[in-house]
Amino acid sequence: MLSCIAFVVCALIMAWVSAWDIRTRLIPNAAVAMLFILRIALLAASELLGMQAELFGAGAFLLSGLAAAVTLALLLLSAHILRRRNAQPIGGGDIKLFASCFLYLNLGQLFLMLLATSIAGLITAAVYWQRKHDPTFPFAPAIAIGFLVALVA
Repeated sequence: MLSCIAFVVCALIMAWVSAWDIRTRLIPNAAVAMLFILRIALLAASELLGMQAELFGAGAFLLSGLAAAVTLALLLLSAHILRRRNAQPIGGGDIKLFASCFLYLNLGQLFLMLLATSIAGLITAAVYWQRKHDPTFPFAPAIAIGFLVALVA
């Protein structure tokens, strides 16, 4: 039950973030904070109630936090390298959104999220290029799809 509620709340937050990113090309810090606070609340609930510790417990939180930190460092490094070459890198809001999503996932789900996000991002880029002829596009919808696919798996 706890995981169903968490999924619905995460889906609603990601829908809001996606719509906001499409409209403004920005990812609100409030959304990233809400995902983080929800993850902390799930950690507290699982510890207090002794429920679903394998999904939301302290061990899962520490491992997913470590995976989030490593992936965040790699994304920041790649954004820095691309920025030095005057390419359009992934935005800072996208990186923060990735990091907050990673806190919910185990290592297998993390790789699934990256794969699903990449596929959704390629499709989004192709559609956006076809309609707007703009090489940049809002990436939050692709992140949302990847995150929700990984949560379901």
